[in-house]
Amino acid sequence: MRISLRLRVLSLVALVNVGVFGAGLWFLTGHLIRERQAQLSEFAGELVKTIHTTISPEGELGVQQILQWPFWSEYADAIILDRNLGVAADGRIRPEGAFINPVGSAHRRAGFDMQAVLANLGEAIDGGRAVPGPRGLSLPIVDARGEIWGACWFQVGALVSPSAVFASLVPWFVGSTLLLTLGTFAFLRRFVLDPVATLAAGSRRVRAGDLAARLPEPDRTDELADLVRGFNAMIRDVEAFHERLEEEAARAADQARRAEAAAVRQRQLASMGELAAGIAHEINNPLGGLLGALEALRRGGLDESKRERYLSLLQDGLERMQATVSKMLRFTPREHGEQAFAPLDAARDAVALVELRAERAGIEVSVHEGEGGGCLVSGMRSELGQAVLNLLANALDALEERGGPGRIEVSCERRGDRLHLSVTDDGPGVGPEVLERVADPFFTTKEVGRGTGLGLALVSSVMEAHNGSVRFESEEGRGFRAELELAVREGGQR
Repeated sequence: MRISLRLRVLSLVALVNVGVFGAGLWFLTGHLIRERQAQLSEFAGELVKTIHTTISPEGELGVQQILQWPFWSEYADAIILDRNLGVAADGRIRPEGAFINPVGSAHRRAGFDMQAVLANLGEAIDGGRAVPGPRGLSLPIVDARGEIWGACWFQVGALVSPSAVFASLVPWFVGSTLLLTLGTFAFLRRFVLDPVATLAAGSRRVRAGDLAARLPEPDRTDELADLVRGFNAMIRDVEAFHERLEEEAARAADQARRAEAAAVRQRQLASMGELAAGIAHEINNPLGGLLGALEALRRGGLDESKRERYLSLLQDGLERMQATVSKMLRFTPREHGEQAFAPLDAARDAVALVELRAERAGIEVSVHEGEGGGCLVSGMRSELGQAVLNLLANALDALEERGGPGRIEVSCERRGDRLHLSVTDDGPGVGPEVLERVADPFFTTKEVGRGTGLGLALVSSVMEAHNGSVRFESEEGRGFRAELELAVREGGQR
């Protein structure tokens, strides 16, 4: 259970005041008790001395001298008797010798226990020592021969009892403790607790992210006031630093976006190089034959069969170039909005653009259409083709770096309402620590200047745009596999 600082301070102040005043009350009460005992000893000594001097050598008490003693006014009550005490048949003690009430007995209240007083007097006589009794003290009296003559019992009325003093001091003790506690707490609350509570509230606001929090600054010059002013100064510095940090972060983010955009453009240029190489191959191959056929036709003098054959060559070459241009047009992002298309067709266009590079490197590229592989999906055909082209380029890079022949397989099949398009190679593969990072932007295992680290990141971006996913699988020395997963378009079957 959390206890507030104010309650703890109030409890501490109350405990301190109770302890201080309690110690004072205990000391005062003890002092009064010691004073009472000293006064009792003084009164007892005077009384015993006076009675002792009035006893004759024969043991007779000077009653007249006793009664005329001027200090009886200081005593509330007194009884003097000799040692001759008897016990009646009913067990009651009765004096059989001298018995004097020098102060008188008329002032005694009803219920005065004479038998208890006589019993205490007898105990003092028998024991030869002082015996405290009911509201008084019994003392033995010795004669001139040093023998116990009798005893006296007395009460002192002028002394204040400790219990009475304690009872009278308790209300003052409680009142002064309460007033001092409340006064001390009010002072502490004004100059300590309220500033601390204000600081705590301000720190909670700052912790919640409110860097505009400011505390009202007191007009005092004590340490807590300095602490409040220091808190405000610190928060102003933190707020200014936070603003500078946000500006620096915004500039850094802008620089990162620019760098990423530049890297993306570089990757796109690299892809355009792949496209240009494929287009040049597809167009350059028939172009020589077309020029030769055209030159032969221009010279004339051909028989009808040759002329028809040359015209057929011209038509075949032009149709082949037209098909290449059509593939290129399908691969460029001219579409606006989503369209229905077969992912395997986009993959075939990408394969056509890397065939020349694969052929030169001795790498076999095959396309396999599994069950339901011709299903349609919704999206941008050019973007998906670009993603497949990136996967093919990465596979070719890995196989060329390893050296020697290799194989790349593109396959597509339907599983339930999902279409899976995969690109698999038998290249060197990667270890698990690299596989975890292959899709991270700017991460590459290629040499500096040969890769941007954005190829697979772009693949992931394309799949996110198509509400699909991509999964990479590889083991070092056992090839690499990228599997694209797309949702089949409802009712989409070509």
